[in-house]
Order: sequence, then C-alpha cells, then structure tokens
Amino acid sequence: MPRSRGGKETLAICRDCHHAVHAVLTNKELEARYHTVAELLAHPDLAKMIAFIARQDPGGKVRVRRTKARPKRP
Repeated sequence: MPRSRGGKETLAICRDCHHAVHAVLTNKELEARYHTVAELLAHPDLAKMIAFIARQDPGGKVRVRRTKARPKRP
C-alpha cells in the first residue's frame, strides 16, 4: 500500500521496477488490491515489464511508458 494512502511497511525495489509499478497501476489500485509482491507479479502487464527489466543490463536505465489503460495524471 502506498505511504500516501496510509501504508506503513515498505520494501526496497529497484528504480526501474518502481517506475514500472506506477506506469501500470495507480495508487488507488495499489491500495485496493496489490498489497504483496506476489499480487503485483500476478498482474499480467506488470509481470511482463518486470521480466523484461530482469533481462536488461543491471547498470543501465530502462525507459518505462504508461500503459494505455492507465490515464495520465492531471
């Protein structure tokens, strides 16, 4: 659960994975449904992005774009 939505417990993840999570899911979706790493990896779009990131150079930076289903921030 995002800290902005009352979450207390956090996990350290890489920058690229963090960007991928927010490119696919909104904070409201994270708050409502995705409380664990297993639940995040069960999301089909996010699982594809994470698998792609895992195959990249660890020292590099991966560019992540929002999915069409997730609207831009106002």
